[in-house]
Amino acid sequence: MYIVCYTIRQKKENLLPEEYEFHSDWKAYETLQEAEAVYNNLLNREDLYTASICKTVKSTDYKENV
Repeated sequence: MYIVCYTIRQKKENLLPEEYEFHSDWKAYETLQEAEAVYNNLLNREDLYTASICKTVKSTDYKENV
């Protein structure tokens, strides 16, 4: 499992000219290729503050043997 984490910088009207609010989010992907595609799309955003692809170190995810 791979996780894409990102933070978007948002300008709000009620803040001073150089002040921003930040919104963070994440989503999990089964393959590195899926995660890289999303990550590469995020790089095109002008409001992107940071983005990362993370690998799961420990998890409680469980898949039954079928």
